Amino acid sequence: IRQQEIERRATNGKMSATRKGSSDNASDDVIEDMFESCGYTAAELDATIEGERDVLGLQREKPNSLPPIVFERALAGFADALAALPKDRRTAYDEALRKSPRVVQLESPPERFLRVSEFNFWTAAERVCDYWLERKRIFGSSRYHLPLKLTPGGALSEEAMDLVRRGVATILPPDKFDRAVFYVDRENATDDWHGKTRLEIFFYILQAISEGESGLRNGWIGVLASPSDTKKVAAKTHPDGSPMKLVQSGAIPIKIKALHLLALKKSSFPQVCLNLWLTFARSWNFLNFRIRVHQSDRKEQLVQNMSEFGFSEAHLPERYGGTADSHRARWYEQRLALEKERYAVREETTQSSVDDPREISTNDTGRDKQQLKRRLDALREMSEEYTTERELARLLSEVSALATQNSKLKNNHGYLEMLGRLGVHVVHEYENEREVILDNMTRTFSVIVDRTSDVLPLYQNARELPALLANWMLTHSIVFLGRDPATRERLFSRKNYNSETTISIKDDENIPGIVELLQHLQLALQGKVALEESLGNMNHVVVNEPVETTPRESKPVAPASHEIKRDENRSKRRKLLRRL
Repeated sequence: IRQQEIERRATNGKMSATRKGSSDNASDDVIEDMFESCGYTAAELDATIEGERDVLGLQREKPNSLPPIVFERALAGFADALAALPKDRRTAYDEALRKSPRVVQLESPPERFLRVSEFNFWTAAERVCDYWLERKRIFGSSRYHLPLKLTPGGALSEEAMDLVRRGVATILPPDKFDRAVFYVDRENATDDWHGKTRLEIFFYILQAISEGESGLRNGWIGVLASPSDTKKVAAKTHPDGSPMKLVQSGAIPIKIKALHLLALKKSSFPQVCLNLWLTFARSWNFLNFRIRVHQSDRKEQLVQNMSEFGFSEAHLPERYGGTADSHRARWYEQRLALEKERYAVREETTQSSVDDPREISTNDTGRDKQQLKRRLDALREMSEEYTTERELARLLSEVSALATQNSKLKNNHGYLEMLGRLGVHVVHEYENEREVILDNMTRTFSVIVDRTSDVLPLYQNARELPALLANWMLTHSIVFLGRDPATRERLFSRKNYNSETTISIKDDENIPGIVELLQHLQLALQGKVALEESLGNMNHVVVNEPVETTPRESKPVAPASHEIKRDENRSKRRKLLRRL
């Protein structure tokens, strides 16, 4: 699948092309066929496709562009939503706000959480509180409110600061898809790389990524480089899953897109290190389809493999043929300078004024009841307005669906009307054709009656006899079925005792058996044979055009009686229903 995507990009000439929502790409087709044949569910298929797109860098968020008034209303709703949350939910946030208000303002700005929550201020308020609860769990109640910085006096322990300085964890330049790169080089790890220390470093790095635009919009990629000395792998590897729990909790508002493991094929690394990491990594469903392992005995091959996923030499250590070490040192110096400037101002120790809505959330005992009532009423009104907007969006979606359904119904109605008109046309065509055949047969029989000499007195004045004979023949002997759509020949169903056969006759063909029929008819009119015997011998008879005969004198054809017309119409209806 990955190779197909690489070939597609090479053909199009643009590695950064996005395919979000695409259904006609080779990767999706291969995955869909594979999962369908193996009996997996649709949810697992969606997770696979989403994971594959994240790994290949095909799924990126578009920048949020909202009107200023919407952003201001979201900020106001965020402050009031914080005040309305239960006290036990915001305990860690309230304590950090009371002790270090500037740290809260700098390291958990409302704008960041509103953005990742799609400006739902209720969700954003809950995520801010969860952020500080997780931060308190990791750093402890005595240090969690202090600034996250790489110098003494902050929340990080001495061991964590030393490991970051050594280059165990760092942030490298974004990849080709503008995703932040969280780089871990276990070559520089010490015995302190475990437990709380490692968790503090993970929190710090993820916090630094969340401060950048690329991390918020496109998420981050993890790159884990194995150490060159495989004897120390077992001692350095403690995959207890705590960092992944932090990632999955969503306390820090950024998404992981993929995890890449790098190793040279040496000694027993795949069995000792790789298997340990994969054991814990694959226990988390959200990483099932986002892990890629790169192993090779050549550095050039590792660089080539990583380039297929949007990486460059800047994302590999020097022992693997890259330049990540120099970027790591540069990032560390830039981070020190940024933190020095950010925390240069001395934090205020006094509490904010009561007018600050966040201060209202920390002084339940001293807030004015009327002011609290007014704010809760405003919050309720804003919540109702938000609910109304959501309901309006839902109704608009339903209207759009109904409009689409109405359009389909109109198309179906037009199609049915067309079928109805076509059916009427077929009926009229059938009736006209049958009338022509009946008229031709009537005139033919009339000519035979006129040309026959020595006609029995019984048939001499029977003017309705030709019409009766023609109608009886089309009703009981042969039945007109219409024309063949392909050959345009006339189709007839011939009845012969207990069986029926279908025959086709061209317009210019003679009627099969017409001569014998006319001869029997003349003998019947002269009384030499019974009329029933002549009618019983009507086999293969299909009338097209009247037989060219020269009557001795012309007699008008009498119209059929009421009973004949009734039987004829009834027969037409039966045959028409049978044909339809």
